[in-house]
Amino acid sequence: MEINGVAHIFITAGDFVRSRTFYAKLLPFLGMRIVSDTPTLFYGVGGRTGFGIEAPPESERGKRFVQGTVGLHHVCFRARSNADVDEAHDFL
Repeated sequence: MEINGVAHIFITAGDFVRSRTFYAKLLPFLGMRIVSDTPTLFYGVGGRTGFGIEAPPESERGKRFVQGTVGLHHVCFRARSNADVDEAHDFL
């Protein structure tokens, strides 16, 4: 068997509203189509990849991600060229 890429990635955002605002701009910029937008879930699809954010349970709200602890380390989107990376840098 050989996998055909990563189907989707979800993160849980400590501040869902703030994160949703950010990803509502970023995902379309990356060419992703928003397919779900609810009070607790935001999800886009494009380039054979899905990326979503979810609201945390009440007990986890406001917490921040700490890289290097157990869990997701990072997410990296693949660009087609250095010019695309430069365009994303300027956008961000």
